[in-house]
Amino acid sequence: MPDRPRDFGMSVKLREGSGPILTMCSVGDVLEIYKVDRCFEVQSPDSVDPSQIDPNAPWIVRHISTYGAGNEIVARTFLQAAAITDHVLLKDSVKKPAVLIATKGCRDSLLECDRLSNQINNQQNQIIEKYHVLEMQGNVITSFPTFLGLRELAGAFLLHAKQCLQYASEIFDAFFGTTFHGPHFHKIRDWCKENLSSSGLMDFLTDHEPRAKWVVELRNFFEHPGEKKTEIRDFYWEPDKRSTHVPTWNITGDVPGSISKDSAAIVTFLTDFTEALIILCAIQCTAHFPYIIVQNTPVKPEMPIRYSLEIDRAILSGAKEQ
Repeated sequence: MPDRPRDFGMSVKLREGSGPILTMCSVGDVLEIYKVDRCFEVQSPDSVDPSQIDPNAPWIVRHISTYGAGNEIVARTFLQAAAITDHVLLKDSVKKPAVLIATKGCRDSLLECDRLSNQINNQQNQIIEKYHVLEMQGNVITSFPTFLGLRELAGAFLLHAKQCLQYASEIFDAFFGTTFHGPHFHKIRDWCKENLSSSGLMDFLTDHEPRAKWVVELRNFFEHPGEKKTEIRDFYWEPDKRSTHVPTWNITGDVPGSISKDSAAIVTFLTDFTEALIILCAIQCTAHFPYIIVQNTPVKPEMPIRYSLEIDRAILSGAKEQ
């Protein structure tokens, strides 16, 4: 078959963003290229035209995100997983491509959670600034604050938070070959107790499963209210304090919490949860050599991956001496 334009290599200058290319990661049928503040997606002609119809099928480069390798969520989730699957010897049973696809889902859901949480907090602060002093006519408050679109923003946030945990369960499945089909971390915890010896992964899930369950239920009772529902309350008046209270949410019967503070805390929790799950699953699935978890010090600001898995040289040295 004669050479076709689609069979030639590709060279392109990426103008958007700052500095050089820091890393590249294959995920599914695309290649992601990272600068510190940008991410680009590259599709090959075979990805664009898998049926080989067009001999001139192009390469496609897409600027997909203003979040690059320097973003903490990106680095601690997807780039952490990419570093482990690239550099650590894992068991043959581990489905590395599936690990990356699931972690990409966690990353994208988390970035959207972070955006929505920031929007909620910024709008709330603007409302508080505007209504810092309430207008009164006698004993009537004539300018009480309202958070327009609060329910829609809170619902969208909870949707992406649950999706992050859904993808996190798929990360576990990709490492261990299980099929939990959802964020059922109580079942995943019990599977670990039955199938893994005492491990950091089992202890981690035991400690953090209740928080993950709460996030999932906030979304479930929002979407499918019944005897219980996720109650979302706009700014309201506190009679005992004679002051305005910020918007809250809670599952029926639970103590209400600030939506703005909780949403920011959930982003932190989900980032920590995803990062730890990747690392602790990987350390259970290493092959041929003993590995240990090492904290990267100092963390590089241009790509703040906090941990790496390294061969335990102390154990290897001891084996040699024996």
